[in-house]
Formats: sequence, structure tokens, C-alpha cells
Amino acid sequence: APTQACAELRSVGGMFGQLRTGAESGRVCTKEWHPITVTAEGIWDGRRVSYEHTFANNCFKSAAPTLVFEF
Repeated sequence: APTQACAELRSVGGMFGQLRTGAESGRVCTKEWHPITVTAEGIWDGRRVSYEHTFANNCFKSAAPTLVFEF
């Protein structure tokens, strides 16, 4: 969903760290530690960006209310 993901990034001025990465309420995930790390590097609005975030497991990554890392 590139259009929606770009809209999310525009809403936070390209600041990946301001995207909501916590699980949506009502979502149940196990507390297993099987880390999933997402990264993004590139150019946003003329400036270089680099971002990294580690989720406890794939369930927590999928439960995050952002489409930016759904690929």
C-alpha cells in the first residue's frame, strides 16, 4: 500500500520515529522474543534519513497501526 504508507510518512514529516509502532488495542500477541528488525534508509524531502526499530516478534510488527513496513 505505497500510497497510504507515503501519506503516513507525510503526516509525520518523514520522521519515522514518530510513527506509531505499538500494537493496536485488542490485538493479542505472544510474549515470545523472536525479534524482527525493520530498517529504512534513503532521501526524504531532500535530507538523508535512516531508521531502525526492533519488534519483539512478527505479531507485534503486524499489529503496529502503520503500513510503512508492510512489504
